[in-house]
Amino acid sequence: MNKRAFLTLAALGVLLLQTERSPAQAPTAPGEAKTFESDPPGAEKSGAPSAEEWKTALPVKLTREVATCRSYRLREWLKLYCDNFPAAGVSLLAGQVEGLMVFVEQDSAGGNEAMKKNRSASVVFPVRRGDGRMIQIAQFGEGYDGPIGWNVAVTLSEQWATGEAAPTIAVW
Repeated sequence: MNKRAFLTLAALGVLLLQTERSPAQAPTAPGEAKTFESDPPGAEKSGAPSAEEWKTALPVKLTREVATCRSYRLREWLKLYCDNFPAAGVSLLAGQVEGLMVFVEQDSAGGNEAMKKNRSASVVFPVRRGDGRMIQIAQFGEGYDGPIGWNVAVTLSEQWATGEAAPTIAVW
């Protein structure tokens, strides 16, 4: 394993230990999904929502979405909740790390069979003017590394370009 791969895995391990900061449960509040274009966040910065606050978050419609993920918004904060695939980890490929929180549901059984079980992953971050991020959620699966490897399940791109009225957030 090269040094870069090791450091990526080490950073992922640290983020996974922060489970109390961003639980993986999807919010349960009913409501009509709005877009960021119809209701862009203001310029003021707020602190990260608590786990209790996320329970009342309203759904938000992104520029592009996938069936395995749902998105929610509280103030300028976005939560992407993905499930029904064997989530393995989350990587910030580019962009601001400020405010970024991740959670991947763990299976205590361990072993190759546990890696094949469906589990959820969540990504939480602030959406602010001038921001940009590229995030990938990996899953366990067949790959060039052998019978159990990592491959990309979901990619998220967030960009709020200078002069634009609202951000562009796409998930594929």
